[in-house]
Amino acid sequence: MPIASRIRSRLRIEPTGIEELRNCLCHLLKNAGNPRLISQQVINALSEHAAGNYRALMNMANDLLAAALRRELDQIDEKLFFEVFSMDPKPSSRVKQ
Repeated sequence: MPIASRIRSRLRIEPTGIEELRNCLCHLLKNAGNPRLISQQVINALSEHAAGNYRALMNMANDLLAAALRRELDQIDEKLFFEVFSMDPKPSSRVKQ
């Protein structure tokens, strides 16, 4: 209630389309200087799993980027995607923290 009383306006934003999310991620990768850093299959998967939310898209991409950096990978591929976002609760011996 205290926080709700401080909010003057609430805006309902419609989810962003998958194609727009995909284009945004490709644009950011191109402007960062490495448009091939993330494979097209992973870009598609991220865009679909982001549920129309830019923040979710960026958070998932950041998780992948951090994992790729730890492993010194040149490209983020499907294998890394599945390892990072595995539903397996046990830590994988392949994933370095």
